[in-house]
Amino acid sequence: MSTLSLARTHAMESKSGWRASLQLNFIFKNHKTLPAYVKHIGPLRVQRPFYPESSAVCHSYILHPPGGVVGGDTLNLTINLEQEAHAVITTPGATKVYRNTCCSKIQNHISLAKHSVLEWMPQETILFNDSQSHMQTQLKLHAESKLFYWEIVSFGLPAIKQRFTLGQFHQDLSITIDEKVVLLEKTVIEGGSAQLTAKWGLQNRYVSGILVMKNDHNIAVENFRAALNKNARDESVVFGITEKSQFIICRVLGDNAEDLRKIFIVLWSIWRELTLNKKPVLPRIWNT
Repeated sequence: MSTLSLARTHAMESKSGWRASLQLNFIFKNHKTLPAYVKHIGPLRVQRPFYPESSAVCHSYILHPPGGVVGGDTLNLTINLEQEAHAVITTPGATKVYRNTCCSKIQNHISLAKHSVLEWMPQETILFNDSQSHMQTQLKLHAESKLFYWEIVSFGLPAIKQRFTLGQFHQDLSITIDEKVVLLEKTVIEGGSAQLTAKWGLQNRYVSGILVMKNDHNIAVENFRAALNKNARDESVVFGITEKSQFIICRVLGDNAEDLRKIFIVLWSIWRELTLNKKPVLPRIWNT
């Protein structure tokens, strides 16, 4: 039986779509962050760990071999970082949500223990026209953990000027610190609605991004605002940056996911040096 056939069987595929899940537990042992427990069902995988900067920092790449999400698919990712573990997590390419009539679900459940560090930097999610999807991310943090997190979503296909005129996208983000809710966001975008063009919405841009940084070192938000003013000069790019509780939150709109990612990398570099005292080391997979 082929690998794909095995995946199909284990994913409990039905007419309503794939059921895929991946659980990763990272531990810190002998000065090295290790993926100590990996369990998967269906076509959701993780590449072998990489250590391009030191054994203490594990670079991990999440793979979804079919290459896209269709109607009824559910991707469930559970990540636990134990004490002192440090992981940089990304994806080798964009997550594509294709046209469908049955809602697809992307669910991320992430827990950070004391003194652990997560740098969550996936490539963009592309919503094809007439797709229905729901992205849910739940982050449970210890007060003494560190977090850098972004999500980038493309509403349609900017390269061919295809707009998100039909469909629906739900995005939920929940962050708790020591079981206390500190950030809760729920967004619903209807294809073809005023949300896509209004000043209070996407302002006729194709791409939206949110970046959340845990600010344990009381970094002045002006450091990041100055970097945005310097690097987000394109007229198509609109941004806002605020402080809330222990976090600095940045929102960016634009017409190209690559532009947003470049801006976010600049902010990540600042946060990394001032929070972790580490130079930025980009995931190698982005160069392939």
